[in-house]
Amino acid sequence: MTGRTDSDMFLVKIGTTGALTWSTCFSWYNNAWANCIAVDGSGNAWVSGNTDSPGWASGGFDTTYNGGTQDAFVAKISEPPSVDTPQFLYSAAQQFKFQFNRPISASSNFAALEVLNLTTGQTISSSLFTAQRAANNTTVTWTYSVGILPDGNYRATLPAGSISDLTGQPMAADYSFDFFVLAGDANRDRTVNFSDLLVVSQNYGQTGKTWSQGDFNYDGTVTMADLLIVAQQYNKTLPAPAPALASVLPTSILSQTPASALVHPVKRTPFKVIGLIE
Repeated sequence: MTGRTDSDMFLVKIGTTGALTWSTCFSWYNNAWANCIAVDGSGNAWVSGNTDSPGWASGGFDTTYNGGTQDAFVAKISEPPSVDTPQFLYSAAQQFKFQFNRPISASSNFAALEVLNLTTGQTISSSLFTAQRAANNTTVTWTYSVGILPDGNYRATLPAGSISDLTGQPMAADYSFDFFVLAGDANRDRTVNFSDLLVVSQNYGQTGKTWSQGDFNYDGTVTMADLLIVAQQYNKTLPAPAPALASVLPTSILSQTPASALVHPVKRTPFKVIGLIE
């Protein structure tokens, strides 16, 4: 990437889907060259190289360009924690599973999760959810602990600052995720009809079944209780909420620099230079 001089150093992060997550440039007056890059267990990128450009180093032990031909440098590039992949799980319980971009601290405020029924305006107390952090520290699952959420379109929100990574760096922005619940809707087409009744009849009396197989009360068996749910909900439809940009796109995507704006510098990601050596 070329800026005001012949050679600029840049770093690009590509997500698991192949989409651009962010990119950033180092130095903008003279030259900078990267020689090595590594990623540590906390998801931080470490870059070493050499430069003859002053004024871009910050937060390290020696941030002053010392003159001469070139200085060597070591730079640590980090980003705040954010949600990479959200999921609403419903097979055996109603859960939110959030995959984060980096390991998450156990001291994060998992109880800060906000769940709003957009259809009724009712807020579901966070005390009704049990949070569990996976062994890899990058996945957190919230399980609704009192059965089935009321019917409706929902929005789950993690407020900024509620989640921190292993270094204590907090999540920079709110993250919202939309989903819906409709009791008796086995195939999740937003309508309870003959297709759902057929699912219950085909699995009636069987154990070890899931929501999509007719176990709507999560007791492990398709029984008269599940058939009664379908009967009470029959022909009920849950319309999708009116589309709005803020509800269609997660906050983390809305805050990204558009691909068409990939100019020098593309997007500044917090970094600090550990040291400059003449």
